[in-house]
Amino acid sequence: MNGLVQGLASDQRDRALETLTKSGKPVLAIKALAAGRLNPRKGLSFAVGIPFVKAIGVGVGSVVEARETFSLLTESWALDDLN
Repeated sequence: MNGLVQGLASDQRDRALETLTKSGKPVLAIKALAAGRLNPRKGLSFAVGIPFVKAIGVGVGSVVEARETFSLLTESWALDDLN
């Protein structure tokens, strides 16, 4: 699952999420920030809000970006929920 899911029309997004839910498999969300095209808070809160997402892969280009991204993840996704 990646930033593309967020950009889909709502019916396509709903079908994609339904298919992933039915699979029963844990999902790694990649490119959750759509290569910088999404606001970090919006992109990460979308990915964190999906129950079957067990890991999120993000890229950062600087120490400043890393601090912002990882701070938002810490706020949004309690570390206890990762188990």
